[in-house]
Amino acid sequence: MTRQCFALVLLLLCTAGSYAKTITVSNNPNSPGQYTDLQTAINAATANDTLLVSGSSTSYGDITVNKRLTLTGQGYDPRKDLPYPTTVFKFILAQNAGGTSIMGFSGYNIQNSWNVDNITIKRCKYSEITVLNNNGFGNNNWVIAENFIYDHLYIYSASTGFIIRNNIFSYNPLGTLAIISAPATVTNLLISNNHFNGQAYLDVFNAIISNNIFSYKLTSSINFSFLRTGSSGNNTINNNLTYRNTSTNPFNIGSSGNLGGGNILNTDPKLVSYDLSTTQLQPTDNLQLLAGSPAKNAGTDGKDIGVHGGSLPIKYPYSGEPAIPQIKTMTINNTTIAPGGTLNVLLKANSNN
Repeated sequence: MTRQCFALVLLLLCTAGSYAKTITVSNNPNSPGQYTDLQTAINAATANDTLLVSGSSTSYGDITVNKRLTLTGQGYDPRKDLPYPTTVFKFILAQNAGGTSIMGFSGYNIQNSWNVDNITIKRCKYSEITVLNNNGFGNNNWVIAENFIYDHLYIYSASTGFIIRNNIFSYNPLGTLAIISAPATVTNLLISNNHFNGQAYLDVFNAIISNNIFSYKLTSSINFSFLRTGSSGNNTINNNLTYRNTSTNPFNIGSSGNLGGGNILNTDPKLVSYDLSTTQLQPTDNLQLLAGSPAKNAGTDGKDIGVHGGSLPIKYPYSGEPAIPQIKTMTINNTTIAPGGTLNVLLKANSNN
């Protein structure tokens, strides 16, 4: 019932004269949508439709998107009755998927099989996001925001216009692979207000890297450079904070064309909650800043450094819930009613903006 309400609430947001449709999908037999199979729903949809995909204990599998759609799940850790995530193991963005928005899903990988522009990936939890150059063209104007990314973000193409903001990147602190990798042919790359956990190589060129926190789930410090000579260069690096890193030049400023200043090195950001018993960041960690944090109002924009700063900060608790009204709880106060009687239902909802 709760997942049906998730769909019904958003249906009310659709304007009566709109040509685009809202389609509901649920593979839970106790709470079916218009479709039980997500790929079938996508195949039946037309460009610009919105698909509301309910949370479930069962993955929707591997999905190919071949038209411009708005795909909205219930989040990777929804805070509600029956808190099932919406899981798609792999999203593949195929030809004509430009303009697609993916929000509120969890799984392993999101990648493209064709050059696609104007993609938004938001409030998702994935191990990898991979931007491939399969057809000799670039993939332009992507927004990757407010996600939990547990491994890597790769951009393998001559592309322009990538905004990577307010994400939580968490790799094993003993790992040595790049968390964000993009060749010198990628231009207009903004990496802002993210939190990086572990040995986070940023193998990028020509990027603006600002207002990020780089820290470790360790009880001791290490000496580590985030921008590798030969694998990165010509970046502008301002107002980032590092913690448990003893390197005096962790961003390789002054070499390989890297410039910048205002960075706060090897300083405790004073986070609300940071569980050192695990090596990876978890949605239960609270990366908000305590009063007196050196990252408070220390960004290039005068706002906080980290994921809770910038113009569109991430929300805590980290759940991946989409920015639409959702019913959180539903209580039926009179389970038995006479014919023609009134069913008394108490609903609690919020907008998740």
